[in-house]
Amino acid sequence: MENSSVNSQMLDARICHCGQISVTRISWTENNPGRRFRGCRFYGRPDACDYFSRMDPPPHPQYKTVINGLLRKANNNENREMKMRRSVKLHHIALGVKLTYPSLWYVGIRTLQRFEWESISILHFDEGTLQILESLLVAKDVKLLGEVRSALTEFMRDESLQIIREIAEKSVEHKLLCTDFLIRVFALIGDIQSSLSLRYEALVMREQKAAIDPRLQVSCTEWLTFAEHLLDHCFYSIANKACKKALLCIKPNHVSDPETDHFFHNVHLIEKIKKLKDVSAALNFFTIWYALL
Repeated sequence: MENSSVNSQMLDARICHCGQISVTRISWTENNPGRRFRGCRFYGRPDACDYFSRMDPPPHPQYKTVINGLLRKANNNENREMKMRRSVKLHHIALGVKLTYPSLWYVGIRTLQRFEWESISILHFDEGTLQILESLLVAKDVKLLGEVRSALTEFMRDESLQIIREIAEKSVEHKLLCTDFLIRVFALIGDIQSSLSLRYEALVMREQKAAIDPRLQVSCTEWLTFAEHLLDHCFYSIANKACKKALLCIKPNHVSDPETDHFFHNVHLIEKIKKLKDVSAALNFFTIWYALL
């Protein structure tokens, strides 16, 4: 009965005076920058009700100082609101899920202070940013650590999509630099799926541009190493594709001519790749078959 009462109260708190489900908004006032609240879904219209409910505790004075400073600095930035939303989202992560991990508060403040608005993204593509993200993963509480990792994963997936859109017209070198950074970030926070997906995209991008710039050529060893990592993490279908690409990278003349230095090495390499390809194909088949049972 008690649980039913609590659930009822939570449901009531989401319903505005109009009888509609309220919506989450973010305040950008000087006293409550980035503070979330729930309000009428018809806000701004004549028929809107006056329903209002705070979701977050009052902001810390130091946090208000940092956010208001960033707002003033970003006044002439056309992406101001979008970037502020990113800051606040990262700040909520740094709070350690509803202030249950106080030491993360100060990490969040330092993180916000280090971000520059003039950069292409709120994230810097350097070791410093990786160290900041790593510092967010120091919780000793296993449950809390899982919550922080989950929040960081959600944040970084949203952020990576924005970054990819922003660099769409940039050079291949710039795209690869940003992608490599995101690969490392996802690996750091434990999102192996996103990390491996971006690695595949980066290798394919290099492969497509190699005709123009030979320096971007993907070697057989790179594809093989990637296939092994995919297999280790149960991505059998993509591992099979990587093996096929690895085989295509081996020059035919080095395989057919026993007099070349590469002959015996490549024969062994081909056998290894084919074995890996067969294993990944078999595991992928059994995975699909088991899912259909």
